[in-house]
Amino acid sequence: MPDLKQMPDMKQMRLLGIVTATAIGLYVCYLLALPFLPALTWAVVLAIILYPAHRQVEERLRNKTWLR
Repeated sequence: MPDLKQMPDMKQMRLLGIVTATAIGLYVCYLLALPFLPALTWAVVLAIILYPAHRQVEERLRNKTWLR
């Protein structure tokens, strides 16, 4: 009969399983998002570049009632 002290603790095994499942899930999410990363990158870059122009247009139209 195996010694109980040599058997891995169930909490450690459960933690290892959760960490493994999380790592696999994150990798699958990365693979799913990979085709969209160039478009998302361009969207962020254009949003940063065009924000000052948006702010100027918003200031000019602030008092217009049709803006709402």
